[in-house]
Amino acid sequence: MTSRKLLLPIALGLVMLISCGTGLAQTGSAWEPWGPRADEIIMTIIGDSMGCQIALERGHVDVAPAIWSGSIAKLKSNRNIDLVMTPRFDASYLCFNMRRAPLDANPVRQAMACIVDRDAIVSDILNGAALPLSTIVPPWNPYFNSNTAAFPYDLTKAGEILDRAGYTVDRKTKMRIPENQDANRP
Repeated sequence: MTSRKLLLPIALGLVMLISCGTGLAQTGSAWEPWGPRADEIIMTIIGDSMGCQIALERGHVDVAPAIWSGSIAKLKSNRNIDLVMTPRFDASYLCFNMRRAPLDANPVRQAMACIVDRDAIVSDILNGAALPLSTIVPPWNPYFNSNTAAFPYDLTKAGEILDRAGYTVDRKTKMRIPENQDANRP
């Protein structure tokens, strides 16, 4: 309850500080003698990437931060657009519930990592606008660990991993099952 009573005075103090700082910046502050200048910056909020792309193509916006990767070739061919791509911290990844079989077994997840063709996904689906990673943390992140195990696309290796772990191919269903599991059991 005491923290709620302190919240209003703190919020009012922050609002006053921000408004005074804005007033000082507008009236008496001198600009640095270097760097680009802009009299104003208008930030337009566009709800989806397709709308953002259309606004960019029509010249309604100068910067479009999130463009669909399928549009890159089209935008590169537009002589009025200078396309600059920078690394981002978003990722697309497969997420597993590792508390339930069969994904609770490490060899199954390793074999699945071997059957995902990251290079084909990046080149064919994302039009080269991504990096194929074996971890969710990108290399430019300070927490990136270069010693993380990587599993390159290799269907044969996936089968070998499952063989070593005791997963055999059931003759009836053609599915791999652990040696100690009956094919009729879920």
